[in-house]
Amino acid sequence: MSDEPTPKKYGLKAKEFEAVNEPSGQSQPSAAHDVFAIRREVEAAERAAGLHELEIKPPKRSRRKRDFRLIVVGLFVVIYAFLGAAAWGAVATQTLAAEMPDQFWPTLRAVLFGSPILAWGFAGWCVLSLATWWLMFHVMDDY
Repeated sequence: MSDEPTPKKYGLKAKEFEAVNEPSGQSQPSAAHDVFAIRREVEAAERAAGLHELEIKPPKRSRRKRDFRLIVVGLFVVIYAFLGAAAWGAVATQTLAAEMPDQFWPTLRAVLFGSPILAWGFAGWCVLSLATWWLMFHVMDDY
């Protein structure tokens, strides 16, 4: 025979708990825990306080039109300020570097009105305004 110890056996011990609640289905419903009765009491108190009365309010005035106009005018100002500054800079460099300051205004007029710069600016403004109109009045909700 060998001197090896016998292996220990592990297991769960016996259940030890005390039943506090009554078994399911044997208890009587109490009036203190009746959810429907509690809700009826709360609703009666709300009605007595006038919380279920609806008041008709006039529709809120929309700010979309004002914002759209501000954006479109702002786009116009930014685009034409940029184009005007670019044209002014180009003409100023050409005429003043060539020492012909008397040709400044005719050249600026020719650059602005004789070239497609204003038409490109107007086309860009129209495209951006149309995109803004689509976003403001068709994609976004009223605010």
